[in-house]
Amino acid sequence: MKNWVLYFLLMLTIPAVAQDDDDDDNGTGEVIANPYAFLDELKQDRKKVYNIVYILPIRDIKTNAIQRDALAYWEGVNVAMTKIKKLNAKFKIHVWDNQKSDSVTKSILNQLENMYVDAIVAPFHTKQALIVAEYCKNNRIPMFLPQNPSDIIAKNNPFVFKLHTSKNRLFYDIYHSITENTAEKESEIFYVYDNENKFERKMANYLKYASEKDGTNRIKFVPIVDSINFSKVVEKGKKNIFLITQYKENQINDFLASLKSIDEVIQVYGHSSWANSNKINKENLAALNANLHTDFFLRKNSSDMDDIKKRYFELTTDDIPSEAFLGYDLANYITTVLDLYGKKFPIKIDKYTFKGTTTVIDMRPLYDASGRLLFYENTHKDILKAFPEGWFKIND
Repeated sequence: MKNWVLYFLLMLTIPAVAQDDDDDDNGTGEVIANPYAFLDELKQDRKKVYNIVYILPIRDIKTNAIQRDALAYWEGVNVAMTKIKKLNAKFKIHVWDNQKSDSVTKSILNQLENMYVDAIVAPFHTKQALIVAEYCKNNRIPMFLPQNPSDIIAKNNPFVFKLHTSKNRLFYDIYHSITENTAEKESEIFYVYDNENKFERKMANYLKYASEKDGTNRIKFVPIVDSINFSKVVEKGKKNIFLITQYKENQINDFLASLKSIDEVIQVYGHSSWANSNKINKENLAALNANLHTDFFLRKNSSDMDDIKKRYFELTTDDIPSEAFLGYDLANYITTVLDLYGKKFPIKIDKYTFKGTTTVIDMRPLYDASGRLLFYENTHKDILKAFPEGWFKIND
């Protein structure tokens, strides 16, 4: 049975709204050249007490069902409070349940008008996160985006801080790192994708566009029809590198078995979800020197791990899910950067690296070709390598 006392540890406000309004127009508008110029003019950038607002989809307004991932995330924040209380500054952490609803989200934002908010943690879902992002942009409030990797939410909004990279850009970064490696200059690079899956078609189009734009043009596209004869795809006598975003385990195992049977040098880069699957053949992954780039990797030897588990089980008898660790890490990250740098943290944040239980955060500003600040994003990726015993982190 859930121990609901956690809701009273901090402050939980659930606005009562009659119905959901899903017809919202979220235009972006223009971004000023230096959106953080006002921070240089602050006479007092340090506060004794900071207000951090969480807007989470804890209960679905349509089904009235508890959303376990959001609740676990909030439980992780509660666990972090013991550590947060040891910082020099004090923090008031407020949570609202937006019930996965546009209208509830807007109602919550209306209630923030008279509160001096220093940071907002956005809802998980894109539609509601867009509403909050626009509010934060208009009011110059930093918004942290957990869970959701979508670039749509962050587009042209320098007040958005993303923890996760979109899958398209993540795989382009993998491709780009291969082309930049002189040891791989003769290697063949393939993207294997399901032509019936719109997301994988979009990935193929993105990789094609990006590789043409950067002038490399080295990636070859292999659409899945019914089956693939990889022996007709590989280049004999060369190293063949396959990027695979597929997450269906049966299909992945078929691909791996087929590639392993070919007497050529082959390496696979896979989807980050592979690290959490027990059904993907580990021996084949290891044989193909499989690598993953991921934003999330549970550090089982973390010094905080035992304490986190102990405090979590004081809140609930449920098994501890990954979202609880993410909630714990982000709560500690936001409070730490505010404690270190005050309200000026956006212009100093790139000097700080945070090492959490699941996430290393190197938050960096991303710019367009003209030098305009687009948004902030965690640029650190854990690189995992497959061994017969499982996945192991191979970078710092």
